[in-house]
Amino acid sequence: MRFFILNHYAYAPDQSAGTRHYELARQISKEGHEAVVISCSFFHKNYSRRPGARWKIFHKEDVQGVNYIWVYGLPYRGNGIGRILNLLSFAFFSSLFVLFNGKKGDVLYASSPQPLAPFFTFFLSGGRFFRVFEVRDFWPQIFVDMGALSTRSRIAKLFYSVERYLISHADFFVSNLSGAERYCWEKEIPYKEFFWVPNGVRESYDHAVIPRIDLKGKLGVDKILYAGAHGAAQNLYAVLDAAKELKDKSNVEFHFVGDGAEKSSLQGYVSKLGIGNVFFYDAVDTKKIKEFIVSADALLLPLVDAKVFSYGISPNKLPEYLAAGKPVIFFGPADASPFEAGVDAIVTSGTEADDLVRSVIEFENMPDEVRKGFSKSASRLLESKFRLDHTMGALIRKIEAMNDVK
Repeated sequence: MRFFILNHYAYAPDQSAGTRHYELARQISKEGHEAVVISCSFFHKNYSRRPGARWKIFHKEDVQGVNYIWVYGLPYRGNGIGRILNLLSFAFFSSLFVLFNGKKGDVLYASSPQPLAPFFTFFLSGGRFFRVFEVRDFWPQIFVDMGALSTRSRIAKLFYSVERYLISHADFFVSNLSGAERYCWEKEIPYKEFFWVPNGVRESYDHAVIPRIDLKGKLGVDKILYAGAHGAAQNLYAVLDAAKELKDKSNVEFHFVGDGAEKSSLQGYVSKLGIGNVFFYDAVDTKKIKEFIVSADALLLPLVDAKVFSYGISPNKLPEYLAAGKPVIFFGPADASPFEAGVDAIVTSGTEADDLVRSVIEFENMPDEVRKGFSKSASRLLESKFRLDHTMGALIRKIEAMNDVK
C-alpha cells in the first residue's frame, strides 16, 4: 500500500519545526508500506527555499530514508496576499502531483491546518483514493476565539465550509486533538470514524549522550525554558510580566528558544521594561533543541485562555518535554491541560501573570525528591500516550483494515 502524506508544512528533521509527518512516513515504512511526503519547498519560518529545489515545480529528495517531494509555492513575506498566493500555488501543484502519480487503492493522508491543498485534492480525486483527513488545528475557530475573525465574515464562512467538506468526505478522520470528536458534535459535522494520534517521540532522552548547553545568565539559579512558537496563542507577554515580578523575589530565569510573529515585539518589551532575567535564543533544529531542553531545570508550556483549546492541545514541545523527564509548568486554561495537576506537572490556577508567579515560587521551593517525582510521572505519561511507534503503528493498522474493507 502506498501513502501520499500531504501537508503544506511537513518539515524535515533538519528544519526548526515539528516532524510529525516525517515520523509517520518512517513508521509506514516500518509497517511494510511505501510513503511519500509532499511538502512546500518554500519554508515560511525564514522565507527560504529548500536547497536543491530552486526553480523546480517538483523536487525529489531522500531525507534520512524518507521520500520527500518538495512542491513549488510562490515566495512571500508576512501574512498578506503573497502568503495566500503561496497557499494557492502549493495547493494547485501538489494536487496535480497526487492526481497524476496516484492510483486506485493508494492512501491520501491530507493534513491541516492549511486546508486548500487537502480540499483541492479531495475534490478532484473523487473516490479514487482512501482519503484520510487529519485536523491539527481548527481553522478558522482558533482565529475566531482569539478575536482575529468574526464568525460572520466571508473568510470565516469559507473556511468553516471547507472544514465541513473535508471532515465529512474523508474515509477516516484523524486528529492530534483529543476532543476533536466533541468539536464535530457541537458543529454538527458528520464523519465516518475518528482516531486520536497525539504528537509524540520515539523514546525518552538518553541524558548520557545529549550534550548540555551553558544557558545564558547566572550560575546556580533555576532556569525555566520555553521552546516553541513565539505567537499570540502562547501568552508570552503574561510570562514576561511574571518574570518581571519574580526578578527581585526569586532566583529564577526564563529562557525562550524559537521564533514567530511576536518575537521581536517580545524582545522589545523586555528591553523597555528592563527585565533582566529573560533570555532569547534563535530557533534550532530538532537535534539541537534537545540540548537546550536537558539543560533547563523546568520546562514551560504556556497558552492563552481560548475556547478552542478545550478540544485538546498537542504542541510539538509537549512530548519533547516529557521525554526529557524534567518538571513541567503548564500555564494555560485548566480545561486544556493534558496533565493531572500535582502528579504529572505543576498546573497554574489561571492564565494571568500572578498565577504563573505563584507556580514558579512553588517550583523553586520544591525539595529535590518532589521534583524527581514529577519527572518520573512525566516519563510514565510519555510511555502511556505519546510513544510514536505505538500510536502511529496503531493508526496504520487501522487504515490497513479500513482500506481493505473499502
